[in-house]
Amino acid sequence: MRLVYVSSRYPYGPGEAFLGAEIAAHVADGASVHVMPAYPKGAVVHGDAAAIAGLVETRSAAADLVALARHVLVAPRALASVGATLAAPQRRAVRAKNLAVLSRAGRLVSLLRRTGAEHVHVHWGGTSSTLAMVAAEVAGVPWSLTLHRWDIYENNLLARKVRSASFTRVISEGAAADLRTIVPDAEPTVLHMGVDIPSRASRGDDPGRPCRFVCVASLVAVKNHGELLRAFAEVPGEASLDLIGAGPLEVELRSLASSLGVADRVRFAGLVEHDQLLGRLAAGEWDGIVLASMASGSEHEGIPVSLMEAMAAGLPPVATDSGGTRELVTADAGILVPPGDHAALSEALRRFAQDGALRARLADGAARRVADAFDARRVARELRELFSAAGR
Repeated sequence: MRLVYVSSRYPYGPGEAFLGAEIAAHVADGASVHVMPAYPKGAVVHGDAAAIAGLVETRSAAADLVALARHVLVAPRALASVGATLAAPQRRAVRAKNLAVLSRAGRLVSLLRRTGAEHVHVHWGGTSSTLAMVAAEVAGVPWSLTLHRWDIYENNLLARKVRSASFTRVISEGAAADLRTIVPDAEPTVLHMGVDIPSRASRGDDPGRPCRFVCVASLVAVKNHGELLRAFAEVPGEASLDLIGAGPLEVELRSLASSLGVADRVRFAGLVEHDQLLGRLAAGEWDGIVLASMASGSEHEGIPVSLMEAMAAGLPPVATDSGGTRELVTADAGILVPPGDHAALSEALRRFAQDGALRARLADGAARRVADAFDARRVARELRELFSAAGR
């Protein structure tokens, strides 16, 4: 099957690493995939993203302008699609973003025609799906979109997109409910994101060593690293915590760790290449993963892919019951704590640090949970069945 994926920036920049597993699974099963980033900016940060470099439409502002003139500005159907998109009711700032991204529409139309694409799929309901929708309509190619969660609430022409797309995929039941509140006649397909399922044979587990926690998240307020540090400070013994990620709060968080007396047990590791991180997870460098988002269950958090990847490698989680996390972390696969409940978070961390048998039991449950329900190869096969049905 010949596919074109539209991303926001992937494979450029540190985000959207989750797309790698989905695209690689299609390719492994024999599909032809090309990737068109709406905003091809930045360096290729992750090694596994570099592996698909040959599938990515190259960056060229000049080529964008030539293709825009050739495929959009002189084509009545293209002008009708662009006009309907820009004329639809939308906030002024959103209309400006949509107008800007459509400068790449001609390039995407050219890619679809040149590759004989049978289907276009796009992640995010923002401007990347505006680009995919218009180009697919112009080229006469079926298209579909994956909505995560925050992008639903941005509501960038969601009703128009849902009605134009052959199907709309959401990655959690919570996201499906959210979409229906904005587009009441929407009938989304719930299909979780998938991750690679590694072998756990290489994990170097040692029940006698001090517990080593890891948190993989950008250092921004909503991830609530401050509360995590305060709860971790109450964990006795020699337990350690690695914070993987970068962000504007690093200086503040370093100062907090020092004031709490845990600077010697907390390591700020910065950004880690995605493939390297997966290797370290599988090798057993850590004993548990922690996510302490301050979001409530009703806020715009999806199911964290970083949590899936760690669980797949056998790391049991302590996670905030926010967004769609409860669809991933079941009672036999980790511990959920209420958002903002300091006592519950602190107690969960202490239990993990002091009870190796608990960690081992939940580690097995976590790995089984992801292998059973979040395998990227299975998810990709289900997606291609939907793509094929859209073309019939």
